[in-house]
Amino acid sequence: MDTLPHPDTRSARDLGKLVSVHGTSAAYLQRAAIVVVMAFVFFLVTLILYNLWGDIVYLLMAAAFLILHLFTLVGWWMQKRNVVRLYENGVEFRKFNATWDEISRVEAKTDTGVRITKIGGETVTLGRSVSEIGKVARVIKAHLPA
Repeated sequence: MDTLPHPDTRSARDLGKLVSVHGTSAAYLQRAAIVVVMAFVFFLVTLILYNLWGDIVYLLMAAAFLILHLFTLVGWWMQKRNVVRLYENGVEFRKFNATWDEISRVEAKTDTGVRITKIGGETVTLGRSVSEIGKVARVIKAHLPA
């Protein structure tokens, strides 16, 4: 008895050969890098000022910059999960994967990104931070059944 795997447990092999991978856009990574560096520099400067003058305000500012620095680093690390993989027979993003014939609609919006809807109603939104998001939307739309 030959059964098909559940769509949520489909492996990348079922989607065919890997065609392209689209991670986080370089512009978004660059912005995060600037915030990380600047937050760390301000953290160090406010610590030095606290040591020089002993005013508690500088210690509180140093703590705030340290928190900003840490949150930005965590966000940067979490962005590594935002990878869209296009295969010859489908698309994969995080836990979402679908073959071309399972996709019912693709909407590209400038403010939110690209929303992919499966025939069963399951949706996923690819954020604007994905590299070459317009190209990804065009490729998916080109494979939709007519």
